[in-house]
Amino acid sequence: MTHDQIDRMVRQANPVPSLSVLQADMPSMPLPDSEWRRDMTSDTRVDVQGPSQRKRGWVIALAACAAVLIGALVVFQPWHPAPTASASAVETANSYLEAYFQFDADAAVQYLSPEALQALDGPEDFRRTLRQLEAWHYKWPTHECHESSSKAEGGIVVICSYDYYALGSDEIGLDPFTGDSDIFTINDGVVVALTRDDARTFGDFSATMWDPMQAWVLSNHPDDFDVLYGESSWLTDESITLWSQRVDDYIAYVNSSG
Repeated sequence: MTHDQIDRMVRQANPVPSLSVLQADMPSMPLPDSEWRRDMTSDTRVDVQGPSQRKRGWVIALAACAAVLIGALVVFQPWHPAPTASASAVETANSYLEAYFQFDADAAVQYLSPEALQALDGPEDFRRTLRQLEAWHYKWPTHECHESSSKAEGGIVVICSYDYYALGSDEIGLDPFTGDSDIFTINDGVVVALTRDDARTFGDFSATMWDPMQAWVLSNHPDDFDVLYGESSWLTDESITLWSQRVDDYIAYVNSSG
């Protein structure tokens, strides 16, 4: 997988000393584009203003694939609010992220303009991206949104910073990765453009979680490698289901290794 592929969902990183045993004699494969590891990297990973950015999200992603991106891990009840033009831009961004953080695609898409959703490759890929982030155990313990001092033509700019965990990083005792943000352009209660900036954590996440797990899969489940990391299997039902299983297995492995 290329960095571009994982950019959009998640490129999101504290090394784990015990993971050094996972080094393998293989070239490290870059994260797929996000996401949801969509910037899951940099502001070029999840720019809903250009369809060509679709396969560039973080893993993470991842980001992004979140990807698109991210916020507080709070227990919200499922709901499907309708966006209103009277809502403030910050309220719109928060409502979108609350749905996104719950992997509730039906609720989240209500806050995206048709153009923004199409830039994310449409509703079906958006739903699969959120399923992929859920399989990667993405969690967002905190987020904070504020209106930018600058205004975009035809909208208001809102910047939402967030922390996140991914691939079970919280379950093996790591601190959240912090410092990334989503940048929204909002017009009349609807997101018309969204960019993910997760460059700050991309390197740490890759070194701490993505690369060690990839080496573990290659050593312990080589038959799964192409399904998990191959370009042709990206965001398929088979790949997402297998990711969920292997992330659980990897967490158990790291915790049992001490």
